[in-house]
Amino acid sequence: MVDRFRVLYSHLGWHNTTRAVEQVGLLDYTSQTGTQSFATQAGVSDRYIHDVVAAGTRVNYAQSPDDLHAVMTAVGFFADTSHAVKGGNARILQHMLNHSNVSLSTPVERLERRGNCWQVGSRNTTRKFDAVVLATPFHSSNITIDGQLNLPLAIEYVHLYVTIIYTSSKLSPQRFGEDPPEVILTTDDEQRFQSISRVAQGPRGDIYKIFSLHNLVNDELSEFFDRSGMTHQIVRQQWDAYPRGRPTDTFDPVELGRNLFYANGFERFISTMETQTLAGRNIATLISQRFGCRL
Repeated sequence: MVDRFRVLYSHLGWHNTTRAVEQVGLLDYTSQTGTQSFATQAGVSDRYIHDVVAAGTRVNYAQSPDDLHAVMTAVGFFADTSHAVKGGNARILQHMLNHSNVSLSTPVERLERRGNCWQVGSRNTTRKFDAVVLATPFHSSNITIDGQLNLPLAIEYVHLYVTIIYTSSKLSPQRFGEDPPEVILTTDDEQRFQSISRVAQGPRGDIYKIFSLHNLVNDELSEFFDRSGMTHQIVRQQWDAYPRGRPTDTFDPVELGRNLFYANGFERFISTMETQTLAGRNIATLISQRFGCRL
């Protein structure tokens, strides 16, 4: 599966993601669940899928192999070798901003086709561009678009809750054993969380990161830790973190209208930082070919 996916890197410039996925031999995998593919094509046992594969997909996509298509299941399962930029992956985006001419804090409100150009409007400004790349989920963008479009399918996202807790207490030995591991994964929703991981250690306490599908109140958090002498600080975040990767044999168009390109349609195939970069690179290739410019 990985070798087939790598072919996309050397065949940039595709207009039709469905056809591109089919040509590299992965459409059969996106058309069935991870459980179906792992069991029937790879001969993986039901217990291994439940105990091991599901633990990986629940921490990386907050979904089970019964719900994810086989390609996203494989990505979620094998993602234990992921890497990060020193100082945080936000540095990648900051580097892009430093080398581009962008207008921050200027939400786009409307796009309008004018002749051979797209007119991009915000609250206070209007500018014309030869090509526009929409790099946000179409149906939640709140952008009014005037023009004939090949509309993408609506993407449903998993709403994830992340709790960061700095505490002087250790994980509860009654719940997790006397010597709990650095990372605790789950295989079903009975535990009320997707994963608990210790991300940093200090002389006066440790930092834990907890993924869950609902907001964990303090009483619930106290069940996870040894309550004796517990002092802590808590930071909570929530957002639509992952697209629901249901089995499909159809993906969104790369071009919604003439010279209006859509990067987020790739998410229903694979959703990672790297693959969205690949989707962006593919669009950049299409634009360079159309306007005769070099990347």
